[in-house]
Amino acid sequence: MTEQPRPWDPLEHTNVLELEPYLRAPVETINGPISALELWARFDQSPIGRDMDTQPYRFSEQFGYDRHQMVEDLGYDIVPTDHQFMTGLYTALILEGEMRVRGKLPIHSQDVGMIVLTGLIHDTGESTHSDIEAEVGAVVGDIPFGLKTDADRVVEANVRHAIYKRFYSDLPPETLECIEAIIAHEDTTIFHDMYEAAHTLQTCDTGIKAYTVHNREFWAMFPGKELENFTYKNSTREPDVIGKLGKIHSKVSRNIGPLVVEYARQFAFADEFTKEYSQYLEIAA
Repeated sequence: MTEQPRPWDPLEHTNVLELEPYLRAPVETINGPISALELWARFDQSPIGRDMDTQPYRFSEQFGYDRHQMVEDLGYDIVPTDHQFMTGLYTALILEGEMRVRGKLPIHSQDVGMIVLTGLIHDTGESTHSDIEAEVGAVVGDIPFGLKTDADRVVEANVRHAIYKRFYSDLPPETLECIEAIIAHEDTTIFHDMYEAAHTLQTCDTGIKAYTVHNREFWAMFPGKELENFTYKNSTREPDVIGKLGKIHSKVSRNIGPLVVEYARQFAFADEFTKEYSQYLEIAA
């Protein structure tokens, strides 16, 4: 079966080596500077971090199906720990875009490691590990867009603080306070804008993947049907899965699409993303 290609992939068209300086930007600790990636690995490679990979995938509560197929269709952004890494990576893409297009960073260079680390650990509050639950008293996991309550946010914050205590006690209190304010949406500076833009763009990309696979599989239900020079054979997804993929795209584009256009006015990478994916964003509207 010939797959319908996506016109542009931000990661495939970016030299990852160009992002490494941002991902490895230092964060000051009481023992000296440590790179954002090294700090991220403390949690990610721990038993608590590894346990997050066994938790339900993003979108799975409402639109879940076979876990292997979900990753194949939607990418690793739906895996809880990989989603965090992707948020940090998209933060690096935003920073790289500003340097490449505008010739300067939108923040002080000493804050690069902090904002990248924020993306890399932003969903630690969704850990449901038994040790964390025993310590905090309650956990909530991943909650679908629009359904999170104030009580859920309190639980997430409590879990994050437990994570900070376990893995990041050597970070200065003011650094942890800044990270927490960004994640909790209490920060009103460009730090929060960058974090939200990164999160928004990668979620939009997941929705676009859903749209692409949905179309491929939908037309594959009609053997021999030719569409835009592509001949599809037998579908590899059940009709209910194809329907779920369409719903994922619809939900993402309805809730996220307008934000992508908004961030395109602020960040060069978001502008590039919007222009390259314009046909999908128009479909979303």
